[in-house]
Amino acid sequence: MVRNLPESGKYSALILFSKAPGCANINPILTKPATAILAIFAALFGPIVGFLVGILGHALTDLFGGWGFWPSWILGSGIAGLIVGFFGKVTADRLEGGAFPGKDIALFIILGLAGNFIGYSVSAILDFFIYSEPLNKVIAQQLISSSTNTVMIAVIGTAILALIAKRNKQESNLSED
Repeated sequence: MVRNLPESGKYSALILFSKAPGCANINPILTKPATAILAIFAALFGPIVGFLVGILGHALTDLFGGWGFWPSWILGSGIAGLIVGFFGKVTADRLEGGAFPGKDIALFIILGLAGNFIGYSVSAILDFFIYSEPLNKVIAQQLISSSTNTVMIAVIGTAILALIAKRNKQESNLSED
């Protein structure tokens, strides 16, 4: 676990710089490519790293983003990373061998949707009970963040994992002369 802490730091740095111009800002929900970065790190390094980078990345984004510190949503990002982190275990790490077939792409997107839906449902429930946020507001935040994050994961995350698989396949075809 300790050897994977640098991945958490890399993700945290990337998330701070991943506010894409033109992305929707629905206060306090920000649609950003960082959700795809979280999913990629989780898929590559597993559920523990996924959880840690979700927590650390979201906490740093909250601290430096200027919209306040929301522990409930930080936990939601950790849960999302944890769930997507099971990708490698379920696919028997085919990605490392250079394979990223359609069924693995579908699984990656489904885990992204499940992770976001479950993680941010926990966030919404906590906001409702702890912060007395209006129920309709937290439900809207949960649905919007889950769906937009899943789109980012499906588009950006899938493209990057396909490139990683292609690179891994090229490296596995090397032979000694």
